Amino acid sequence: MTGGSDRTLETDSISSNLSFGQCIESKAKTAGKKLGILNKVKRYFTPEQLLTLYQAQVRSCMEYCSHLWDGSAKYQLDALDSVDRRARRLIGNDLVVSRLQSLEHRRKVACLAVFYKIHFGECAQELFDLVKPSPFYHRTARHRKNLHRYVVEIPSTRLGGFGRS
Repeated sequence: MTGGSDRTLETDSISSNLSFGQCIESKAKTAGKKLGILNKVKRYFTPEQLLTLYQAQVRSCMEYCSHLWDGSAKYQLDALDSVDRRARRLIGNDLVVSRLQSLEHRRKVACLAVFYKIHFGECAQELFDLVKPSPFYHRTARHRKNLHRYVVEIPSTRLGGFGRS
């Protein structure tokens, strides 16, 4: 069920404007094929075993480097969510399926993990050097006394569209 090429980010499918549409489509297609194989052999496995196989073989390829394309358009990410919904129907047991977190949740957690590593320098030094250090705030002003000690200031943008992303 696994192939060598599905564990690498397909850089040839990323467009010059960093649109991950083709890459996501390719991941969804690969995951759909793997899910099809799982569908053919499902009668030999319990729902718990199907869940384990799904997480190991199908979901892992949909989550690989997911923090990179998390900001993609919803219609692009819907292809991956569609495969996830098919898998939930395939497993069938609601109690077993309820243990699965949504793909969106998993992408958000991956993004936070990467942010944490970069913010605290647990990454390559070259990457850490690209990020400006957060300013240290003395807690003298009333509105700053309730700030967490690791607060990160988000700079304002000139374009309104990017401010909401």
